Amino acid sequence: MEIIRYSADPHSTVRYIKANLDLLDDVTSFEVYFNDEDIPEIYRNVPDIYLDNGKREFQLRNYTFILRNEDSEREIWLSGATCGYSGSGPSATIEILQLLGIKFNYDRITSEKKIIEKDLVTYHDLNIHIYRPTELWNSRGDKIFTAKMSFETAAQKYEAKKLIEQKGYLRPLIRRSDYERIGEIEAYYFVNTPYSTRKEWPEYATNNTLTLNRAYSQIGVKTVKEIIENIGYAYNVKLGIETYEKMW
Repeated sequence: MEIIRYSADPHSTVRYIKANLDLLDDVTSFEVYFNDEDIPEIYRNVPDIYLDNGKREFQLRNYTFILRNEDSEREIWLSGATCGYSGSGPSATIEILQLLGIKFNYDRITSEKKIIEKDLVTYHDLNIHIYRPTELWNSRGDKIFTAKMSFETAAQKYEAKKLIEQKGYLRPLIRRSDYERIGEIEAYYFVNTPYSTRKEWPEYATNNTLTLNRAYSQIGVKTVKEIIENIGYAYNVKLGIETYEKMW
């Protein structure tokens, strides 16, 4: 079993995971702890060697969040993410779980002091209603097509989403204003997912709207569709598109 260890504050821990998503593949199980006495011995009092002014030093660390992929025989041990209270440590855990496509009752992270989950199924879906603004700098507009995207890995989804965000204003389809703007039926267009999206953070929302920026709003639907398709296919996506405006 390959072991990767990372020790830092919660914010740095999340940044590390974002920068190394390609190392994680699909997580099949995880463990997270609050109390030191609950941490299995293998993850407790682990020597950590570092340099201080050119001198080698070491200290003992407890690793509180363990991510595991049995298929690739890899574990990632983190000390900057935890559970059992409302704070930055549990927030890091929740954010990492969402980054990795682990659909979970995230409230448990703040309410429970020991969680062990096995046989996980991860999801890397990105669904987008795409709009052409009717006025300059207007977030409202006419829907031109809908894209349903399913990626194989968290890294693929993360990188593709960054490229899509460059095309306009991407925001989650969870705000009440969205229901009022496009109607409750339309807001629930993506309801046929095998998991709940209600507790997702906006940054990691499965269902979104994209209002094209000025440059992309002035080109034809066919070209915009091809751009989205090319982004998806570059990251091995399964893609479904439904258009609402004449292709030109």
